[in-house]
Amino acid sequence: MRILIAFDGSPGAATALELARALPWPAGSVLRAVQVAGPAGDTSFLGSVAPLDRTDVTLDARLVRGAPAGDVLVAQARDLGADLVITGHRGHGPVATVLLGSVARDVAEHAPCPVLVARSSRCERILLAEDGSDGAYQARRLLARWPIFSGRRVQVVSVAQTRRPLLSGVAAGVREAARDARDETEMEARVSYDRLASEAARELRVAGLHATTEVRSGDPAEQVVEAARGAEADLVVLGTRGRGGLGRVLLGSVARAVLLSAPCSVLVARATA
Repeated sequence: MRILIAFDGSPGAATALELARALPWPAGSVLRAVQVAGPAGDTSFLGSVAPLDRTDVTLDARLVRGAPAGDVLVAQARDLGADLVITGHRGHGPVATVLLGSVARDVAEHAPCPVLVARSSRCERILLAEDGSDGAYQARRLLARWPIFSGRRVQVVSVAQTRRPLLSGVAAGVREAARDARDETEMEARVSYDRLASEAARELRVAGLHATTEVRSGDPAEQVVEAARGAEADLVVLGTRGRGGLGRVLLGSVARAVLLSAPCSVLVARATA
């Protein structure tokens, strides 16, 4: 595997590097910590990138000058042929006051491969958001096929998104009928999403992971974040269905909201073009 680690010396970047060092990469993997500096930028951060204890996995460091940093990192990921980009959730300067730093956001939006935004160096308890989309399928494939997740515990969460009808000013009999129809629709949705979660969990078990399921109703992003908190998850894995102009794949609204609000690391897998 080829992994690019965005590193700028910030606490968030240090967490990303710590997580990268802790994961059980397969033999022959190449990890590259990349620092992006402007013409007169600080170049001292990479001195803290110590070698790995393993001899069958390479960790090197590279300084690249350019701006904006997010664009440079995306280009570096392409040049490396990266399977994964790992970045911290906050950077230096004013952007450290927001939940997701601008560099992490730009990389997550535009990287040509999955992106892991690190908030912790742990990766034991995993939550997979399953919605039946191609992005969710790609996320499930990562969990099933990447050796770094072998044997992990995964909770598959599927959220039935239902809308409640506006009933103000409607006659009582009509309101009751509308509520019954809403309840029936929600029940059918939950059955459908339960099937999705069960099929995903079955596939993960075949791959050797310990998978359980949970079905929720409501706003998908809010419910995924709440489920992650309840499960004390170390990592949320989800796909993205967003798409920008000229065929650029961008983050969907659910993936963006989870990245902003999740209490743990988030791995975003790309839907196929």
